[in-house]
Parts: sequence; structure tokens; C-alpha cells
Amino acid sequence: PLAYYDQDFPTPDAWWSLPRAYLRLSAAYDEELGTARAEGWPTASREGGHLHQVVDPAGVTDAVVALAERLLTPRRA
Repeated sequence: PLAYYDQDFPTPDAWWSLPRAYLRLSAAYDEELGTARAEGWPTASREGGHLHQVVDPAGVTDAVVALAERLLTPRRA
């Protein structure tokens, strides 16, 4: 039902203290990509379409793993 999309779900307080990254899969999400970059998150882009993780699961997995590695690698001062 359409009402499903009108629901609000509480976000745990700890959620916002965790490291985050953003993987953009199509130009439709350029605004979200810009927001992630402005927040200082590691980002990556792949050109795909809706459900690109189904079309190219290995490529999307590689991109997610690379982002996770960036999150886990300490930054040098």
C-alpha cells in the first residue's frame, strides 16, 4: 500500500555517530551524492540504473568493499 511510504521510523541515537559512506549508482542521485560529499563522507560513483546491484552484483560489491576499506583506514594528519 502507498501508506507504507508515509511511515516514519525512529533512528537510534548511535546511528549518527557511526562512520558513513555513499555509493551513487545513477545520476538520479547526484543531489544525495553532493550531500554526502558536503558531510565529508567517502563517496564513489558507478553508472547504472535501478537495481544496479542486481545487474552488476560483483561491481557493486567491489565498490562497497572499497568504501568500507576507506572507512576503516585511519586518516593521516
